Amino acid sequence: MKIPDKGMLKSGLAALKTKISGRGTPLCVHFSVTNRCASNCVYCYCEDDSSPDLDIQSVKKLIAEAASAGCRTFWFLGGEPLLRDDIIEIVRYAKGQGLVVCVASNGHLLHEKRGILDMVDHLCISLDGPEAMHDANRGAGSFSKAMRALETASGKTTLATNTVITKNNLGGIDFVIARARELGALANFVVVRNCPENIRPDEAEQRGVIARLITAKKKGAPVSQSFDCLNTLLAWPDYGKVAYRAGDLGYRGKCLAGRLYCYVHHNGDVYRCNELAGNTKPLNFLEAGFKAAFRHLGSSAVDCGICNSICFLEMNRMYSLNRGAIFEHIKNHIFG
Repeated sequence: MKIPDKGMLKSGLAALKTKISGRGTPLCVHFSVTNRCASNCVYCYCEDDSSPDLDIQSVKKLIAEAASAGCRTFWFLGGEPLLRDDIIEIVRYAKGQGLVVCVASNGHLLHEKRGILDMVDHLCISLDGPEAMHDANRGAGSFSKAMRALETASGKTTLATNTVITKNNLGGIDFVIARARELGALANFVVVRNCPENIRPDEAEQRGVIARLITAKKKGAPVSQSFDCLNTLLAWPDYGKVAYRAGDLGYRGKCLAGRLYCYVHHNGDVYRCNELAGNTKPLNFLEAGFKAAFRHLGSSAVDCGICNSICFLEMNRMYSLNRGAIFEHIKNHIFG
């Protein structure tokens, strides 16, 4: 078990302060650094948006303003982040701001841009199962590229696989866990949303996979989610319903999106989370400044308290000072 560093302790204190005062701090920022992607995943939720990426000076402005506002952890998402020719310079700049830097990628370009491994604190690579299952979800030839990326990154940073559960890969869970164990990686699993019905697992299939993950974790498998998070998903009434209101399902806590973390669209719009992108009226940090855009999130009424997005479910538990989630945070050191 890792000893908490000063950054982690500061995050905990900031979460406690927000819980007491109600005033938010953007401890974690998720940024879609580009909407471009060369993959064609069957469950992709990214909208067809041809607007250009922010230029590097605008990206640096976001990073600097987020750090000044109290950000501890900065996630680069996509699209596919490694498609940006300047991604290494961007990550280097974020590290220079004292941030914990995380990147989510399909891994296809990692070998060409492996210099990023010297700076990134946490790298998440898509892996949906053995070759046939992975390629059924993410496109022909993508499995070999993902495995090459995982082997390139193994031992060089905190590494995780990311698996989206569909009908195509229900039998691939053990394969992913085994590969993650061999690579010294964590294994992250995601409940699929907003996908065609023909690939969405039915209720029994979803619940069966989550039950298998709980059993595997009890036996020492490197499943990244906390037991509390997995048990919440196991008891989820309807996997077709992404979110429930605060107080539903016996969960009394409020969603902390917009108070302790947020999502920045690739055009600079600041949202509570990517699930709500396009559903609420945002401010753009280029026009309003990041601090003002983040504060604005508290003025928009959103009637959701808990969702089955496993990343947000886990962060809400951690930032609500749930002991099980904090333990996983310290052990895995995913969030700063």
